[in-house]
Amino acid sequence: MRQPLKDRRMPTSLSSEHQDCITLLEDLFKKGMAESVSSLLGEAAEAEVTTRSAPAAKELWFRSELRPSSHGYLAFGVAEEPWLKIGRRILTGGEEESADNETVLSTLREISAQVAGSILSTVNHAYRKQIEVQELRVLDGLGEESRDTHTSHFRLTQADGFSVSMTLVFPYTLVQGLAPGRPEPAAILTSVDSKKLERLLDVEMPVSVSIGRAHMPLKDVIKLTTGSVVELNRNVSELVDIVVNNCVVARGDVVVVEGNFGVRIREVLSKEDRLRRVGPRVG
Repeated sequence: MRQPLKDRRMPTSLSSEHQDCITLLEDLFKKGMAESVSSLLGEAAEAEVTTRSAPAAKELWFRSELRPSSHGYLAFGVAEEPWLKIGRRILTGGEEESADNETVLSTLREISAQVAGSILSTVNHAYRKQIEVQELRVLDGLGEESRDTHTSHFRLTQADGFSVSMTLVFPYTLVQGLAPGRPEPAAILTSVDSKKLERLLDVEMPVSVSIGRAHMPLKDVIKLTTGSVVELNRNVSELVDIVVNNCVVARGDVVVVEGNFGVRIREVLSKEDRLRRVGPRVG
């Protein structure tokens, strides 16, 4: 017999950034469920976080695996009878039994799929990820749980007071994948294979110097003519940036060497800083 879900405490190894990520996932679930049901019923519905009450006699689970698979899954659990009742209200505008369970379940599955997609769309944007939601499955139980999962409980309440209990479950691997902890500089350096790095030493890369930037409205840009002056965001006494492959690696003074511009390096970024900057564009 499947044991009911138990509340789980967040592992002490998770940081405040991880807790913020968990809170965001919970808020998105609340908002997604409330808005989806409200729009389909044509009346207000609200969702709130609750403590775990006695488990329902029978629950339905809607689970979607995530891609990459290392992020785990999203799973929603609901008390079956009240959830099916909401589905009938959506389909019939009342509580008639005319809608068969298969059609009702298909509607509720679609709601859950939309909520899962909305959650991932938002967190992908927030954390600059590309996690995909695979096809959502309807289950009569979540199965064996890992200890490394987070469980949150909710209650969805309609305007007339009718409510249904809900549960959101996801593994901590999802949280850690979205908001990984910052490694120490030593960890960054030791993660680089020196032999592999040597193979790249003869690769040519573009080098440029950035003396400053300016943001201008399009209406001002089209007014530029010969002799126009564009004010940059860098003071004349400030060092200019030396950029390699869109990554700032050093700073220096502008000099003239035999009629050509040059840069005298005054400051070189540390190895840790340069490794962290590999990839992102300067902006």
